[in-house]
Amino acid sequence: MDDRLDESAERLRAELDLEDAARERALSFSRELVRKSASAIRLIHQKRYGEAEEAIRAHGAELSSFRDTIADQAKIVKAPFVSDGEKEHVEAWVTLCLATGRAIPTPEELGTPPAPYLNGLAEGVMEIRRFVVDRLRHDDLKDAEAILNRMDAIYAILVTFDYPDAILEGLKRRLDTVRGVIEKTRHDLTTAVRQNRLISALRDYEARVIPEQEP
Repeated sequence: MDDRLDESAERLRAELDLEDAARERALSFSRELVRKSASAIRLIHQKRYGEAEEAIRAHGAELSSFRDTIADQAKIVKAPFVSDGEKEHVEAWVTLCLATGRAIPTPEELGTPPAPYLNGLAEGVMEIRRFVVDRLRHDDLKDAEAILNRMDAIYAILVTFDYPDAILEGLKRRLDTVRGVIEKTRHDLTTAVRQNRLISALRDYEARVIPEQEP
């Protein structure tokens, strides 16, 4: 009886050793993916789009290969830290596509589960605000408005996912922040448009009322 229990313990220990090793690899990989995604987003804000896309695609290939290595570890696949890495990868893609006016990849194209994909969309909307503000500083109101419209459209889709937080992994709380970011960005854009109109009106007034000086 005790011999059988000892044998079972050894088998269980071997299985848990494999699971623990897989968990450590997944944790390390996910942390690195988060770091690499953040670096790619910095490239986007620097308008180095080609470099950013190349980096994001490379990270995506690494993620795909990594998923294959943990495919038989169901608990690891669904671990929060793995989801965080996938979310950050989606965020990098969303930020790039919003900045460049391109179509956002589908979850099928990225191979991303629903919750990390949806949360990555939300994070991308929040991240792109910095880009919109930069456009406003350069008086590029048309581009800023186009991005804001896409931010709005993404938010409108995300709020339709009414599922428990255990499934959505914090999406509902994140959407509260997204809504605030969009409202603040809309306020900034509205202010910039009004200022632009006021400046144009003043210049028009000066041109009509103040005579040009003779040379």
